[in-house]
Amino acid sequence: MASSPQDLTRITTTQKEASQKTRHSRQHFTFLSLPTEIRLMIYRLLLYRNEPLENRYHNHLSPRILRTCRQILNEALPILYGENVWKIKIQMNGAGDERARSLYTDHFGREIYDYPLRSRLEYMKRFYIVVEVQSKNAQNEEDAEEEASIVQSALTKVSKVISTLPDLQYVRIRLCEHDTYGGDAQESCQVLENLTMLRNVHKVVFDGVPPVYAKYLTDKMTGSAPLDHLPNMYDALILYAGSFDFCAPLLQKACDAMEQSDVDKLKEVRAEIVEMVSQHMTYAFDHLFDHDARA
Repeated sequence: MASSPQDLTRITTTQKEASQKTRHSRQHFTFLSLPTEIRLMIYRLLLYRNEPLENRYHNHLSPRILRTCRQILNEALPILYGENVWKIKIQMNGAGDERARSLYTDHFGREIYDYPLRSRLEYMKRFYIVVEVQSKNAQNEEDAEEEASIVQSALTKVSKVISTLPDLQYVRIRLCEHDTYGGDAQESCQVLENLTMLRNVHKVVFDGVPPVYAKYLTDKMTGSAPLDHLPNMYDALILYAGSFDFCAPLLQKACDAMEQSDVDKLKEVRAEIVEMVSQHMTYAFDHLFDHDARA
């Protein structure tokens, strides 16, 4: 049976409305219209790599998506910084200074608190730390020992930063030792001692470290026992006595004790400083009013 003109008009109108709705739907589809699970999958394709990263611009990442909008930034940052393993390379540079390269900084332990890196730190959970000691460039055993001390100082600063993170999931440490002078491997491992300020790490892996010492460090780092936090103890001591020039030699001893992980020595020096400052303040108070006018 032939359709009436009214039926044809109705069909044509319905088709036009459907076509318009389809075009309207296509025009207003956005990335944020996708389910959250799909967006997270896309972020991982763009921002995650199954290998340690030194900064977000390497390894074929696509961090430009972070600039799209605030919501995407908030959703993607935990993936970029929290799911990737971040490499920190600790060594002495050619000028004899300590270096801890990571995240486009020369010293992760000092520069990470600079904006904008400070706001990224809270997301970080996974680290691969490469520690180089006894470089082949060392001229003699004394130079090698000095380098080990510099490297230990850099690792202490890095450990202090990492110890503040609330959810450390994975820390892998690789000790690269160029044993030019036939030194004791156990002595070289002492540069790692301040890793013991880390607590509650879910998984710890060591490369190039004797098994007994690796187990000792692992037990400390994965445990939850309270500890004397040497860098914070030293910072508090600087705050207390740093303005007194007469305390400078003792403060240097305290710094040496911190870098050598010698808690007893630091506490001993701290007691001396407290006594000196107390005596100074008592003397200053006793003579505070000596020059007031007398009635």
